[in-house]
Amino acid sequence: MGRQLDTIKINLLPPEVQPYRPSLFFKERKLVVAVSLALVFLLLYFFLLGHTWLILKRLETLRAQLNFYQLQEEEALKVQQRIDSLRQQKAELERLMQGRQKWSEFLLALGAALPREVWITKLEVTPNREIILTGRAYNLAAVGDCLVALQSLAFLQDVKLQSVQAAAEDKMLLEFNIKALLKQPYTH
Repeated sequence: MGRQLDTIKINLLPPEVQPYRPSLFFKERKLVVAVSLALVFLLLYFFLLGHTWLILKRLETLRAQLNFYQLQEEEALKVQQRIDSLRQQKAELERLMQGRQKWSEFLLALGAALPREVWITKLEVTPNREIILTGRAYNLAAVGDCLVALQSLAFLQDVKLQSVQAAAEDKMLLEFNIKALLKQPYTH
């Protein structure tokens, strides 16, 4: 068998007319482009992998903050409910205070209105707002002055003398009973 001869092809045609043959540089360029693209995709993969890791860490931080703020919101709602409850209690107390009788003012005004010769031994208030005063005086003029003074008080109405009699222990003293209605609520 024979030996094969190496042949070399020589094309003497001008380059514009010569058939296109890929050059060795062109083949290497394809390889460089393919390797470059592979490196770019690999770098992009690692970038996205790192970015995903950072996003997951940030998401964990946000979840922790969200849990914290949810707890704070629950506490704030409880505090707000407590404040609303206290406001309702305050409004109820203010409503009750407006309608209640101010007994200290009543007693001070009563004491200031009484003449010096008269003193009260018993003060009774009935559920239907009647006031029954039992007192003592030295004479009828003092009892009359007391009746007039009580009629002039702003928080009493229908002031009437019920009885006057000599005191059981001391016949020199007079014991009297006066009945009146308490205005609801009284004002000065």
